[in-house]
Amino acid sequence: MRWLRSVRLRLFLAVLATCAPFFATNVVREHYPALALARGAGLRCDAFVVDRADPAAPGGVRAEPLISDLFRHHDGHWYANNQVGASLVAAPVLLAATPLLDAVEAIGRRQAAAAAERGDVPQLDSAYPRRAQFFADVFARGWHLLLPAVAALTALLVMAPAAAWLALRFHDELVRRGVAPGRAAALALLLPVATPLLFRSAILNHNQLVALLAFAAFVVLRPGAPAGATATRGRLLVGGACAGATLLFDYSGVVVAAAFGLAALVDGARGGGAREAARRGALLLLGALPPVALLLFTQWWQFGAALRPAQHWMPDAHWSVAGYRGIDWPDPGLLVRNLFDPSFGLFAFAPLLLLALVPPRRDDVVRVAPGERRFILLFSAAFALFCAMNRFTDLQWNTGFRCLAPVAPLLMVLAAGPLARLSGRGLLLLCAPFALHALVLAMFRFTSPFRPASFAESTIARSWGAFLERGIQLPWLTSWRQSQGGGPWWAGFAATLVLALAAIVSLLLWRAGARAAAAAEAAR
Repeated sequence: MRWLRSVRLRLFLAVLATCAPFFATNVVREHYPALALARGAGLRCDAFVVDRADPAAPGGVRAEPLISDLFRHHDGHWYANNQVGASLVAAPVLLAATPLLDAVEAIGRRQAAAAAERGDVPQLDSAYPRRAQFFADVFARGWHLLLPAVAALTALLVMAPAAAWLALRFHDELVRRGVAPGRAAALALLLPVATPLLFRSAILNHNQLVALLAFAAFVVLRPGAPAGATATRGRLLVGGACAGATLLFDYSGVVVAAAFGLAALVDGARGGGAREAARRGALLLLGALPPVALLLFTQWWQFGAALRPAQHWMPDAHWSVAGYRGIDWPDPGLLVRNLFDPSFGLFAFAPLLLLALVPPRRDDVVRVAPGERRFILLFSAAFALFCAMNRFTDLQWNTGFRCLAPVAPLLMVLAAGPLARLSGRGLLLLCAPFALHALVLAMFRFTSPFRPASFAESTIARSWGAFLERGIQLPWLTSWRQSQGGGPWWAGFAATLVLALAAIVSLLLWRAGARAAAAAEAAR
């Protein structure tokens, strides 16, 4: 077990084992361009459109996408209504898995044909009509195995490793800031359940990937730090690339890029005047050019207009009629909901992050410079304000926490200060309830197709109610049982066995690595 001596490797594997079992089979907007790319269709999502009988439509047939996030452009082809950065990341995974996916699809098609011949087509056991209709459309094409396989692959091979990498970088950042390696590892293991990282990593999600890039930019650029070492050419180029890449995933990246760009100018002016500020700004901009160029290319590739995003072309829907395509003046009520709503609020999903607002102390173990603290708080406030301008964030009751994901890892850096002061037992006693809260939300992922009218209908209330009634569950297993009319007898406790196995393997690997590290240290 010599290869497990590294705490960093053990940490990566432990977080991977934590996130992987909670993957969900939900197929989201970003999956469709990814699968289209892997199958040689570019970014056109024409394959994911069904024909429905409609006497009022020309020819009596109306084309309708599997999900409402796909729209038909002027060229007659169908595209996703957001940036395709997450799809570009997922596409190589799906391309590499093409033989597996082709085999799964072939099995699904045979099952669908046999069910149709018997007149025994399964129905999804769901209280939500649109989900039942989606399953019916997918089964009719024989994709009822293919699409869950796509969702599983992207969750297990993209999102779970991304979460583990984020925890690893968080650990390294705490060690750099003076935290003992053992305590840093404990706080990094806490990261997936102290923040909504576990909940969001179950599905291919662009907001969580923006969070990863924003944290990477923070680690590389160290905005607000007094040390001049942060201004090296390499750091500025890499930091600029990370900040600029957030735009490729979502236009909330405007806030990320602007915040880090402004911080670079301020830090440069403070450390070396206007000339140094210009140098830092120019290098940051140079680093951001490649991902921004890729964004413009994808927009040109899809719509023939590099400077106009998908949101410009999509038809009016939901909040797109407010302001410019859903971006309007900040709504104070939406700001509060984004922070505290029991169906999607940041602090409702991750109450432990409120510790980020605790004033620092002189004896804090985690060294955070006053300028860094100001940057984190101002960045978080600016991002929350932007989300209060984006009327589409008011639809998160249908997805759970999502839009404020980029601020969570940065707030956790500040929350680590009070947490690092606690003893091991105190840390366990404080964090155990919050960890259970995060696990319950990740287990059930209860979201409503209609805006909840009361707390009892919220994601938090319904998830906890289901946990108290049904016990331990896993999203993918729940979906499978719904499609099987409940499933076999052993399905009721399979989730408990899977999580117990993951916990036991993680613990054994951690202890084996610790023993190997201790033996190596004693042999020196």
